[in-house]
Amino acid sequence: MTLSWTGCKDPSERISSDETKARVQNGLEAIGVFDYKLALRELKSVPDSLEPGTSEWTRAAFGLASALRYVQPATEANIEASRELFTQVAEEGNDPNARALALLELAREQEIQDFKGEKTNVEEARELYRHIREEYAGETFADEATIRLANTYFTRDPSQENYATGIQLLSEHISEYPKSKLAVVIWQQIGEAEDRLRNDRVAALAAYEQARQLGFTIPMQKDTFLWRMSQLAERTGQLEKAIDLYQRIIVETPRAHEVILSRRRLEELAAAHPEKNIKIPQTLDIITGKTKPASKDLETKESKL
Repeated sequence: MTLSWTGCKDPSERISSDETKARVQNGLEAIGVFDYKLALRELKSVPDSLEPGTSEWTRAAFGLASALRYVQPATEANIEASRELFTQVAEEGNDPNARALALLELAREQEIQDFKGEKTNVEEARELYRHIREEYAGETFADEATIRLANTYFTRDPSQENYATGIQLLSEHISEYPKSKLAVVIWQQIGEAEDRLRNDRVAALAAYEQARQLGFTIPMQKDTFLWRMSQLAERTGQLEKAIDLYQRIIVETPRAHEVILSRRRLEELAAAHPEKNIKIPQTLDIITGKTKPASKDLETKESKL
């Protein structure tokens, strides 16, 4: 496949090896900080100066494809050039990781409209995601493909049948690969789908609990998830679980707005259920976030849940 947009065909016009390496490094660093215009300037002539299939070519071609894919404003010419390069990396590159990433990008291009009037093909995207899952089974690339594949059922042609299909994909995957590096992402996605799309509160809470035990993907959102879980617990009649979650919000996220709501709700529950001897943890210092030994009570409860 000829990269017609680079225009560096004559060997005498090719840039030197040292300059090539410098441009590749500069281009990839620019991509790392989302400066796609700079990356495009640095990399646009590089792939033609390298032997296709080599490690350096693979890095340069993948970088250029990424720059073309994400530089703004998106154009039909850039997206098509990006697609050709990602395809070449997938077919001719010597790096299986780069191949996987290229296939993921190709699937995403089919799934999402990059510019006005661009046609998408969700079935083609799904087929590519399925292929990645099979080729890279047990690897993080397969996890990512599964998450994206499930998401197409959550966002395209909304229906309870599609929601169930997406959740089944995620559930079967995490059942087969429970120690996946993206396990917490998968459990959160299951929880949110059960919660927001299917309104299955019991299933949502169970999935969120798995994510909580692994550690939520964004620590700063921990208070939000714990609060949502507490509400699901109360609405499904799991009072002990709700109490535990309210206590966790106070102890584990002392700066959160939900601390006030949790304390208030615990006070209400304590008054309504004096026989439960509900403890209301107190924060020691809102500035430092340090708490009283009440956190030890939570560790004891953790082993019983």
